[in-house]
Amino acid sequence: MIKYGKTSLENIATLDPVMQRICHRAIAIMNRRKLSRPDFGISSGRRTAPEQNAKWQQGRTTPGAIITHADGYIVESAHQSGFAVDFFAYIDGRADYDAGSLALIAMCFATAANEYGKRWAWGGNFSTIIDAGHFECY
Repeated sequence: MIKYGKTSLENIATLDPVMQRICHRAIAIMNRRKLSRPDFGISSGRRTAPEQNAKWQQGRTTPGAIITHADGYIVESAHQSGFAVDFFAYIDGRADYDAGSLALIAMCFATAANEYGKRWAWGGNFSTIIDAGHFECY
Protein backbone atom coordinates (compact mmCIF):
# COMPACT_ATOMS: atom_id res chain seq x y z
CA MET A 1 0.00 0.00 0.00
CA ILE A 2 1.31 3.44 -0.89
CA LYS A 3 0.95 6.41 1.43
CA TYR A 4 2.01 10.03 1.56
CA GLY A 5 5.31 10.92 3.18
CA LYS A 6 5.90 13.68 5.71
CA THR A 7 6.58 16.46 3.18
CA SER A 8 3.53 15.54 1.10
CA LEU A 9 1.34 15.61 4.20
CA GLU A 10 2.74 19.02 5.16
CA ASN A 11 1.96 20.34 1.65
CA ILE A 12 -1.55 18.87 1.75
CA ALA A 13 -2.18 20.55 5.11
CA THR A 14 -1.80 23.97 3.42
CA LEU A 15 -4.75 23.31 1.09
CA ASP A 16 -8.43 24.12 1.28
CA PRO A 17 -10.18 21.39 3.34
CA VAL A 18 -12.05 20.02 0.31
CA MET A 19 -8.80 19.79 -1.66
CA GLN A 20 -7.20 18.01 1.29
CA ARG A 21 -9.96 15.39 1.15
CA ILE A 22 -9.49 15.04 -2.61
CA CYS A 23 -5.77 14.40 -2.12
CA HIS A 24 -6.42 11.70 0.47
CA ARG A 25 -9.13 10.14 -1.66
CA ALA A 26 -6.82 10.12 -4.71
CA ILE A 27 -4.21 8.00 -2.95
CA ALA A 28 -6.94 5.64 -1.69
CA ILE A 29 -8.16 5.28 -5.28
CA MET A 30 -4.61 4.54 -6.45
CA ASN A 31 -4.31 1.85 -3.79
CA ARG A 32 -7.46 0.14 -5.20
CA ARG A 33 -5.99 -0.15 -8.71
CA LYS A 34 -5.24 -3.69 -9.86
CA LEU A 35 -2.59 -2.92 -12.46
CA SER A 36 -0.06 -0.09 -12.56
CA ARG A 37 0.03 1.79 -9.24
CA PRO A 38 2.80 4.37 -9.21
CA ASP A 39 3.58 5.77 -5.77
CA PHE A 40 3.32 9.55 -5.71
CA GLY A 41 3.84 12.63 -3.61
CA ILE A 42 2.73 16.25 -3.40
CA SER A 43 5.54 18.73 -4.09
CA SER A 44 3.53 21.92 -3.75
CA GLY A 45 0.27 23.06 -2.19
CA ARG A 46 -0.87 26.58 -1.33
CA ARG A 47 1.46 29.40 -2.41
CA THR A 48 1.75 33.03 -1.38
CA ALA A 49 1.80 35.76 -4.02
CA PRO A 50 5.61 36.12 -3.77
CA GLU A 51 6.05 32.33 -4.11
CA GLN A 52 3.79 32.28 -7.16
CA ASN A 53 5.60 35.26 -8.65
CA ALA A 54 8.92 33.43 -8.28
CA LYS A 55 7.44 30.57 -10.35
CA TRP A 56 6.20 33.11 -12.92
CA GLN A 57 9.68 34.63 -13.21
CA GLN A 58 11.04 31.30 -14.46
CA GLY A 59 11.65 31.54 -18.18
CA ARG A 60 11.22 35.29 -18.06
CA THR A 61 13.84 36.81 -15.73
CA THR A 62 15.33 33.57 -14.33
CA PRO A 63 16.57 30.48 -16.19
CA GLY A 64 14.21 27.69 -17.18
CA ALA A 65 11.08 27.07 -19.17
CA ILE A 66 7.91 29.09 -18.67
CA ILE A 67 5.71 27.01 -16.37
CA THR A 68 2.88 29.37 -15.47
CA HIS A 69 0.95 32.33 -16.80
CA ALA A 70 -0.16 33.42 -13.31
CA ASP A 71 2.12 36.08 -11.85
CA GLY A 72 0.52 35.86 -8.40
CA TYR A 73 -0.57 39.49 -8.31
CA ILE A 74 -2.50 40.47 -11.43
CA VAL A 75 -3.37 36.88 -12.33
CA GLU A 76 -3.68 34.55 -9.36
CA SER A 77 -2.89 30.85 -9.50
CA ALA A 78 -5.22 28.17 -8.15
CA HIS A 79 -2.32 27.39 -5.81
CA GLN A 80 -2.97 30.68 -4.02
CA SER A 81 -6.53 29.67 -3.13
CA GLY A 82 -5.42 26.24 -1.94
CA PHE A 83 -7.20 24.42 -4.76
CA ALA A 84 -4.15 23.20 -6.70
CA VAL A 85 -1.37 20.69 -6.14
CA ASP A 86 1.80 19.82 -7.94
CA PHE A 87 2.60 16.12 -7.77
CA PHE A 88 5.22 13.63 -8.92
CA ALA A 89 5.52 9.90 -9.32
CA TYR A 90 7.86 8.23 -6.85
CA ILE A 91 9.79 5.50 -8.67
CA ASP A 92 12.89 3.65 -7.50
CA GLY A 93 13.28 5.96 -4.52
CA ARG A 94 13.20 9.26 -6.40
CA ALA A 95 10.81 11.78 -7.90
CA ASP A 96 9.95 10.93 -11.49
CA TYR A 97 7.98 12.90 -14.07
CA ASP A 98 7.18 10.11 -16.54
CA ALA A 99 4.13 11.29 -18.52
CA GLY A 100 2.36 7.93 -18.28
CA SER A 101 2.75 7.74 -14.52
CA LEU A 102 1.60 11.34 -14.09
CA ALA A 103 -1.49 10.63 -16.24
CA LEU A 104 -2.40 7.63 -14.04
CA ILE A 105 -2.04 9.78 -10.92
CA ALA A 106 -4.11 12.58 -12.49
CA MET A 107 -6.89 10.06 -13.21
CA CYS A 108 -7.03 9.28 -9.48
CA PHE A 109 -7.28 12.99 -8.65
CA ALA A 110 -10.00 13.43 -11.29
CA THR A 111 -12.00 10.51 -9.91
CA ALA A 112 -11.71 11.93 -6.39
CA ALA A 113 -12.71 15.43 -7.53
CA ASN A 114 -15.73 13.99 -9.34
CA GLU A 115 -16.77 12.17 -6.16
CA TYR A 116 -16.72 15.51 -4.31
CA GLY A 117 -18.66 17.26 -7.09
CA LYS A 118 -15.77 19.56 -8.01
CA ARG A 119 -14.89 20.71 -11.50
CA TRP A 120 -11.21 20.16 -12.26
CA ALA A 121 -8.36 20.71 -14.69
CA TRP A 122 -5.21 18.68 -15.23
CA GLY A 123 -2.03 20.42 -16.40
CA GLY A 124 -1.43 17.68 -18.95
CA ASN A 125 -4.45 19.00 -20.86
CA PHE A 126 -3.62 22.72 -20.67
CA SER A 127 -3.69 24.40 -24.09
CA THR A 128 -0.73 26.77 -23.70
CA ILE A 129 1.75 24.87 -21.51
CA ILE A 130 2.14 21.25 -20.48
CA ASP A 131 2.27 20.82 -16.72
CA ALA A 132 1.47 17.11 -16.29
CA GLY A 133 2.30 17.22 -12.58
CA HIS A 134 -0.41 19.81 -11.80
CA PHE A 135 -4.04 19.27 -10.77
CA GLU A 136 -6.55 21.91 -9.71
CA CYS A 137 -10.18 22.15 -8.72
CA TYR A 138 -12.66 25.01 -8.97
